[in-house]
Amino acid sequence: MPTVRGRFVPSRLVDLESADEVRIQLDSDLKGQDITFAALSYRWGHSMPERIKTTSHNIKDRRLTGITMEDLPHTIRDAFVFARGLGVRYISVDVLCILQDSMSDWASESTKMAQVYSSAYVTLAASSAEDTGTGLDDYSSEISRHPEHGVILSFPPDNDVTATVTCSPSSPSSLRVYISAPSWPNQEGMKLHLDSLQTRGWALQERHLSRRIVSFSFPDLVFECRSARASSRMPFIPPAFARLPHHHRRLLDAPPDDRAAAVRGFLASARWQRLVSQYTNRGLTFDRDVFYAIAGLAAAVGSAVGGTDQYLAGLWLSTMPASLCWQRQTITNNWDDYSNWAPYSTAHLADARRRAPSWSWASVVGPAHTCDIARPVASVLGASCKTTHDPVLGLVYEGRERR
Repeated sequence: MPTVRGRFVPSRLVDLESADEVRIQLDSDLKGQDITFAALSYRWGHSMPERIKTTSHNIKDRRLTGITMEDLPHTIRDAFVFARGLGVRYISVDVLCILQDSMSDWASESTKMAQVYSSAYVTLAASSAEDTGTGLDDYSSEISRHPEHGVILSFPPDNDVTATVTCSPSSPSSLRVYISAPSWPNQEGMKLHLDSLQTRGWALQERHLSRRIVSFSFPDLVFECRSARASSRMPFIPPAFARLPHHHRRLLDAPPDDRAAAVRGFLASARWQRLVSQYTNRGLTFDRDVFYAIAGLAAAVGSAVGGTDQYLAGLWLSTMPASLCWQRQTITNNWDDYSNWAPYSTAHLADARRRAPSWSWASVVGPAHTCDIARPVASVLGASCKTTHDPVLGLVYEGRERR
């Protein structure tokens, strides 16, 4: 049985003890137990059956009698089987663990996402899955599924090479050997950012916050933790090759003793602004989630710097006035992912303006382009925000700023 540090337990977890059915457990049911849990990062898509959603009306039955495995969508069912294989009994899945008919429960639970994903033993990410009907069982190595194409020979890390031996079925006497340096930065690592899951706004913080994450990125499994990266295609990745470009690195991937300095450097080098650009180019089904879906990441940054900075409606005080230099990105007919956002209408624009101060990128709907300013020509004399929860607008920031 794997163990984790820390005692945070989500308000609700799915109990995987039975192979035939799963039940919802409350944190109060698990008091005094040493709980290890996994988390699932995935896309609902258009295949989430209404009967699967946990609501205030069926939560009691789901605690007592549970849900049969056969009734679950393919992706969720496969994730449960994978978690059991890792020896993990509990898993957090939003559609089952948050009351989908209660805005107050959603507002409460969404603020805990930083703790859920950072405390999970492992996050399972359905990276290539378009929806819950896709499943995870087709994400085994392409080489393993088609052995006639070749086999990967793994060498010790200090050799810095891999070899693929291929034999053409049409010409058995033809044998080719390819030897190359590990290609993490240019292959598996980059490919994750082209996967379907990475068009989803919520998935950004889920990847950054997870201590360990296994991504089912067709045709490979890709593993990332705070100190290492690997994949089913490239199980040994020397440190010299494992480091991703800045815009693809995970924010908190640094030793605990160095994390505060690393995060301060992240803010000072304008990488938060670039992260905002990535985030706003992703889709949100409900634009009221714009602050909720990044709140966990903001909380993790604030914790890492020990309260020495101030989070203001999607910006950090230490990055002003440079972070004020943003503009709404022009939406073209070729930008397909914009269909994932809430309808682009006058009403939604008005809601956005009520949700955030005009100097915040969240005061517009859709993609925001941030700019790098080498030498600010102004200084911020002061800024402040207060937050409220609104059933229509979501998390609302009322802010003031003086320059």
